[in-house]
Amino acid sequence: MYALWTLVAAAAAPLWLGPHPAAVRRVVSLAPSTTEILCAVDACPLLVGVTRYDAEPPEVAALPKIGGFIDPDPEAVLALKPDLALAVPTSGGRNRLDTLARLGVAVLVVPGQSLDDLFVAIDAIGAAVGRAAAAKALATRLRAGLDAERARHARASPVRVLLVVGRRPLVAAGPGTFIAELLGHLNATNVVTTGGPFPSLDLEALAAFAPDVVIDAAFGETPELAPFWARIRDRGVLRAARVVPVTDDAVLRPGPRLLSGLAALGRALRPEAP
Repeated sequence: MYALWTLVAAAAAPLWLGPHPAAVRRVVSLAPSTTEILCAVDACPLLVGVTRYDAEPPEVAALPKIGGFIDPDPEAVLALKPDLALAVPTSGGRNRLDTLARLGVAVLVVPGQSLDDLFVAIDAIGAAVGRAAAAKALATRLRAGLDAERARHARASPVRVLLVVGRRPLVAAGPGTFIAELLGHLNATNVVTTGGPFPSLDLEALAAFAPDVVIDAAFGETPELAPFWARIRDRGVLRAARVVPVTDDAVLRPGPRLLSGLAALGRALRPEAP
């Protein structure tokens, strides 16, 4: 979740490491988001390896694993003889990606923090694997869905939101993230405006934020949700806020399931909406 290296500040642009492949027949994906984008542009048959965190679409679960999201194993990647490796800036750090490029694997690094980054990534991946038309269609569908959801929530009462992505330590989605942008499409304001994309918070910060709603998207983490927030409230913090769990991982993943994540956030904010 935390960036190990960056592309260029304020510049959402794809980056090639190593020579462009003449033809792409075998692809290894070093991030769940790039896996989902590749499959969404009708290129899933090209995949020969993914990270151990890849579960969408379901057919990728049986593919060989090349390690984790932040610790991909270059030897495992090389063993699969890919023409192309797809990565985001947090895919194990620049050294690992440079190693792959040095050993002859073309690496395409796509940005993945903002909504604009997502559309850059879709376009770049589609072009790299010869699926430009499918990429354009996917982007058009996602943009239309974003516009429709913004229009649907435009007349709703504004709401102040704290969106939590980790409980130990307590980590929230901050400014500049696609999560914060999604909240904007729902006529909601992210109360975290400083501290970087995913800042750690203390009780003093929580009290100062005074959100109307806390969305807890730290599914699968310990400590468990209900006891954790009960302890926070026992300390006099966030007593007026409604705490809502969200378990759709599309909320945390800038990929083709974006609209599913947006809908999950909308239901959490306004369960009474049609």
